[in-house]
Amino acid sequence: FWTKIEQEIISRVTVVPFGHEEAIVAGDILSDLKKEGRNIGLEDVMIGATAMANRFTVVTANIRHFSQIKGLGVENWL
Repeated sequence: FWTKIEQEIISRVTVVPFGHEEAIVAGDILSDLKKEGRNIGLEDVMIGATAMANRFTVVTANIRHFSQIKGLGVENWL
């Protein structure tokens, strides 16, 4: 089972590390959200920061959270 998963799915995915640039962007996002009295959760901030730092668009059904991150491209494919 796991071998099939690895071959068919995981081998097609590129893992993007959360590094220095992503951390800086995450700090900026957290600061902006805190000033506005909003909280979307650290995990979503980190996802958004990784996307922004790497010029990605986030594809999600959770538009409510991710649309609060200024400058982040967000799409819902559902």
